[in-house]
Amino acid sequence: MNRSELKYCIVDASELDDLDFSKVSTNDSSFVRYNNNETQAVVKYVGHKPYDLYGKTVYSNTEIKAATSGADWEVADPE
Repeated sequence: MNRSELKYCIVDASELDDLDFSKVSTNDSSFVRYNNNETQAVVKYVGHKPYDLYGKTVYSNTEIKAATSGADWEVADPE
């Protein structure tokens, strides 16, 4: 699988409990990327949009990088 096949959605972190992880490219909520205050997360999938993600904006790899490049999504410096 190459990155051009991946599609991404940003979801509220509270929605992860109801997400069918067998339909996305992530095993469980511990493997998603969260924003800094852990209220939103990025979920990725290949192929048809899973039912649980209907109503969510779909991003390409380039688009999700831009959408998560702001201060709310910055990875904290471990030092």
